[in-house]
Parts: sequence; structure tokens; C-alpha cells
Amino acid sequence: MSGGGSNDDGGQDFELNLAPIIDCFTVLITYMLVSASFISLDILEVSVNAANPQTEQQQTPPEMQVSLGLVIKAAHELDLVVTGKGTEHIAVASAANAVDLVRLRDQVKELQGRYPALQEISVRAEPGVQYREIVNVVEGLKKSMPKVYLGD
Repeated sequence: MSGGGSNDDGGQDFELNLAPIIDCFTVLITYMLVSASFISLDILEVSVNAANPQTEQQQTPPEMQVSLGLVIKAAHELDLVVTGKGTEHIAVASAANAVDLVRLRDQVKELQGRYPALQEISVRAEPGVQYREIVNVVEGLKKSMPKVYLGD
């Protein structure tokens, strides 16, 4: 015999079905992962170009336009790649286990003398290059080039 006689506690018993909510989140997460794999950042501008009216006025004909790239190699060596009518590779040797920024700036200024419309450079690094070295090279280039990009 029980004292109260009633098992009714006045509340409602219900069961929460989370399966539809989990299904929705699974679809959303899958969609986000698939769509995010197609998003890639190929190039990143790391300098701010001040408005310079002389830069805008100096334009070479399309047949004379060249682009400049820089590859930072793992052995502290730099490879300047000038692309235009052909491809020219210019090696900048290292000095005392470090990148020689003075030689790099001199070489870039010499290239700017040859190609007056050259106002930007794209920098990329081989695997194994330390981040600090990349930052030092970019900071050194920002002194002589109006636009410095990271990427291919």
C-alpha cells in the first residue's frame, strides 16, 4: 500500500527528438566545408600605395610591360624573375647565412631603371623558409617598390 495513492506529479512527460536538428547541422556543415575548399587566396597585397600622379602617368605600351617576381629559397638565396618578352632569372646571393637586402634593393633599383613602369613585385617562398625571413624581405622591398604582393 502506498501512502499518496497517485503517481501523477502534475507535469508532462515528453521526449525531445534531436535527430532532425542534427540532420540539418550535418547538411550545413558539409555545405560549408565543400564551398570553403574552393575559396583560395592567391595573392595578398602587403603595402599601401599612396596616390602618386607620376606613377599613373607613366605607362609603357602593352608590348613593353614586364612583371617582377621574387622567389625566396631555403638556402637564404633570392631569385628575381623578370617576365615580359621572355623570362630572365637574376640570382641574388646570400651574405653570412642571411638574405642580403642591400644587394636585393640595388638589383631592384637597376631593374626599375631598365623598366620605368615596374612598380610592383610578387614575393613567394619555397617550403622551409622561415616566416621572419619573408617578413624581412617584404619590409626591405617596401622601401624601393610601391606595391609588394605575397603569392604567385
